[in-house]
Amino acid sequence: MATARDTYITEQLAAEGMANTAANRNKLGKRYDQTYLGGKKDDWRTYFKLQFPQLGDMLDGTDGEQKARAIFGDLIDLFVEIATNPAGFDLTSDAGIQAFLRRVDGTQYAIKTTQNQAAYDALDTAEKERSLAKTRASLSTAYASAQLTTGELNQIAQTAIRNGYSELEIKYAVAAQLGQRAGSGALFETDEANKLRSTLRAFNYKVTDELFSAALKGEEVNGVPQSAELLTYKAKERAKLDFPAYASYIDSGLTVDDIFEPYKDLAAKTLELSAVDVNLDDDKFLNVLKGKEDGTQYSGTEWVRMLKTNPEYNWRFTNQANQQVNSVVSALEKSFGLVR
Repeated sequence: MATARDTYITEQLAAEGMANTAANRNKLGKRYDQTYLGGKKDDWRTYFKLQFPQLGDMLDGTDGEQKARAIFGDLIDLFVEIATNPAGFDLTSDAGIQAFLRRVDGTQYAIKTTQNQAAYDALDTAEKERSLAKTRASLSTAYASAQLTTGELNQIAQTAIRNGYSELEIKYAVAAQLGQRAGSGALFETDEANKLRSTLRAFNYKVTDELFSAALKGEEVNGVPQSAELLTYKAKERAKLDFPAYASYIDSGLTVDDIFEPYKDLAAKTLELSAVDVNLDDDKFLNVLKGKEDGTQYSGTEWVRMLKTNPEYNWRFTNQANQQVNSVVSALEKSFGLVR
């Protein structure tokens, strides 16, 4: 997603007093595209470079464009035709879109890609795995600075192998993946996203980026429409299952963070840690909320006793523990007449 588009959306949100939600950003994004997409007919290249700077060398008029045309050929010609003669294409109806897709499928580039896909699909599973591993390792090295995730590497590698991508095509595939990541990042930083993220974190509920994004957009996952309300409901219900001793507290409106707070304060004080170091990502602290074997809650006294007696918490290395040990040793020495 281009910086200019993001800037426009942010400015319009403020100017029109609109909430920074995924729906409003999407609405303003469409307005931007309607207003600026393509610009003047003789300025389509400038707009293309503005929107996709990482692909700008496809249109530099020199070596970059020659290389791109050598690979994409008549597919680029089709895009040029769309940009310079938009009236000749109907992309608002199903029939018009199908007609456009037939044009795409008829390009030499699409035909070559289809042939490569058929050849790949005919390979046995072992050969596919070997090719995937080799390509993934190569991508990881060549694009180390992009810090591609395992999922992104797998996606790009499989697409590149199946379509028979050249080095230049792989470059564009990586650029497209990074562009998607940037778009998701903008979505994930809306007021709506920040509120939902804070709520889920307060209930110690973790979800994938895919599910989180679907909830913000109102999309379906496995046929089920997602929403912030649904994720929040799931978070509360999961918390009650994970911490049954506190189910009634959650029903009354408390979050897992609210319930953990007094235990957290006691642990930080007893173990001489900062509050940041006592969190529910650490199982030894999470265990206190699971309750005792009989299903009841730990009292503050029981929790402190656990912190001091269970070696997992390392209380024995605190200054408080050392002082107590020294006091005991001094008392024994005095009792045996070793000190006066």
